[in-house]
Amino acid sequence: MTPRRVLAVVLVLLAALFVLQNRNTTSIDLFWISLQAPLWLVLVVIFAIGWVAGFLFARGR
Repeated sequence: MTPRRVLAVVLVLLAALFVLQNRNTTSIDLFWISLQAPLWLVLVVIFAIGWVAGFLFARGR
């Protein structure tokens, strides 16, 4: 096992643990839209949006 694979396994385990501990439903309100979604899904979507924004801004440099 290479260090890269060990890190990948650790990150997958941490992600699974995160999902299992954050299964509660939360309410998201944005302007006139109100949604109910699991907390882990909301956090993953926000993370993905931030990652895409960072990629797009760094791409211009």
